[in-house]
Amino acid sequence: MARLNKITAQKHFVSKIIFEYLQLLGKRLPRKLAFDFNDSEVLVWAEIEDDDEGMERFMILTEADVNARYHQFGFDMTTTLVEASDEFPLPNHYQTFIG
Repeated sequence: MARLNKITAQKHFVSKIIFEYLQLLGKRLPRKLAFDFNDSEVLVWAEIEDDDEGMERFMILTEADVNARYHQFGFDMTTTLVEASDEFPLPNHYQTFIG
């Protein structure tokens, strides 16, 4: 029963976090965006244009906003930001949202 409650809570918070994150991003989206999650963390993979410091700052502040809202419930977001010229492949465990 405890495991079922944990899974239910995890699904609830992960979906709320991703939904609110996307709302905060609005139309200002990175080139590529993907998600993964574990017990208490939503992982974000975002590829932005080279040297786009404004977008980098925006992504960091958006993550901070989400963390400020959900840390009290034991959930956090961690973003990995890469630039297009880095040419890093998306890790296999992430689910592509954009890109």
